[in-house]
Amino acid sequence: MTDLKKNDLKDRILIFLSLSFIVLYFFKLGFPSIWHPNEGFYAEVPREMIESGDLLTPYFNYEFRFQKPPLLYWLILPWQLLLGQSEIAVRLPSALMAAGGVFLTFWLASTVWNDKRAGLISAAIIGSAFDYNTAARYGSPEMLLTVLMTASLVVFYKWHMDNGKHKKYWLLLFYAICGLSTLAKGPIGIILPFLVIVPYFLLKKDIKELLKVFSVGGAAIYLLVSVPWYLLMVQKHGADFYNVVLGENVGRFVSKKSGTSNYLFYFGVLPWNFFPGSVFIVPAFIWLRNIVKRDTAVLYPVVWFASVFIFFSFSRSKLPTYIYPLFSPLEVITGGWISSALRDNGRQGAVLSWVSPLIPVTVIAGVIWIRSYLPGISSVYIGILIFLLSWSIWTVKEKDRFGSFAVSMFAMTVFIVIFLQSIIPQIENSARHYKEIAAKVAGEDPKKELPFYGYKIFKENLPFYLERKMRSLSLDEDKMNRFFSDNDALVMMRSDLYREKFSESAKKVIWEGPFYHKSESRFMRYLIDIKNDRIEDFVIIR
Repeated sequence: MTDLKKNDLKDRILIFLSLSFIVLYFFKLGFPSIWHPNEGFYAEVPREMIESGDLLTPYFNYEFRFQKPPLLYWLILPWQLLLGQSEIAVRLPSALMAAGGVFLTFWLASTVWNDKRAGLISAAIIGSAFDYNTAARYGSPEMLLTVLMTASLVVFYKWHMDNGKHKKYWLLLFYAICGLSTLAKGPIGIILPFLVIVPYFLLKKDIKELLKVFSVGGAAIYLLVSVPWYLLMVQKHGADFYNVVLGENVGRFVSKKSGTSNYLFYFGVLPWNFFPGSVFIVPAFIWLRNIVKRDTAVLYPVVWFASVFIFFSFSRSKLPTYIYPLFSPLEVITGGWISSALRDNGRQGAVLSWVSPLIPVTVIAGVIWIRSYLPGISSVYIGILIFLLSWSIWTVKEKDRFGSFAVSMFAMTVFIVIFLQSIIPQIENSARHYKEIAAKVAGEDPKKELPFYGYKIFKENLPFYLERKMRSLSLDEDKMNRFFSDNDALVMMRSDLYREKFSESAKKVIWEGPFYHKSESRFMRYLIDIKNDRIEDFVIIR
């Protein structure tokens, strides 16, 4: 009876951990301004859809934007209608999807390992993953695609394992979700699941079951969900549409359009994307070698992980976000090992006890490092983290494997709170004055009659806040002086440039202050620029 009570307590702690991370997805969700540049697209396009009344054609900055399909725009749009043109409306779909992904991972891990504890651990680990938390609070299709792809492969696994009378409906649902994935990010929504499914059955040497996957009814549902919008856009916009779609989907894989083309890129990305779960990757995969030999059922998350990792490693364009569909299978693997190690009084249990404190150690080092850039982080937070590290080390001494793991995971909760409560506010106050700029511009031109120009600058999130088109200027000095003489317009430019060359031409300064015109999404570079005072002053002039 005592053991059962202990097990119940451990499960409740794991549930509390998972739910605490989910709650933090929504904590101060609307606080920071829209991030540049990607989030700016997904904030502005639905706003322009509402303004124009055209809910099918994506426009950004009042120009066609066909680079991505419309599903996320459509999911953001009703929240904007309900909550207004706000940051929280842009991010709610990502936060809700992230919460759903935690529950999907719980179900998959519980089913694969036939172990509820493994499911709860996997849910806690994916819920805590640093990049998963970031994507949950960011209005961009990465989280939408990640969770839809996870849902499709979880539903497929349910079809594969189900021998009941409703088996066929799981397969049809799989195709429907693949259709939604295609509406979220393009053909990768159907390609990637099959890059997992086909190798899985080939490795199992089960060609008969593989052939059953190819369903006429399923294909019809997929086409019904995914194709109509594409056909409407081709009919309406022709080459302007499909040239962009072809370049975005094929071009990114075969040529370097963004990020890096280094084939080893994701080996460096993986430890930070999936932290804190990444500290368990090596022992988990060492343990997994023998498990796969005995039980082919656990092959599924392994193939899922390997297929996605290899596919994107060969892509010529690589960004850290591309491998987000690895979150769920990787956490299923690590969750299975941790659950096994918790029951092991031998080497595996000892490894878990000694590896777990690496989480608070890394968190403390990270907070101290960030504090050197943003000194406003309270010493109280660092004290709490040191206490948790000491507690975690004490549990190792007491041979309390679960205690070491749970306390270390709580350190990640504290880090996320620090990030939201202390780090983000300091960044927001440094040079992110979008609402202030929008208010000044609206006060100067409430009817939006004046054109707004950026002189050698274009900031993708400004159209959302200005609620007007942002144009670009790159004229030489003489032409700019004539431009000021001939036009009544609002122009944003660097303060030093304005005072050196154009102060006599412009009539009025509308706003002046520090303004970061690069991408804040490149977080490390942004911190370095803040510390080294590389944030320039800008003016808006008329």
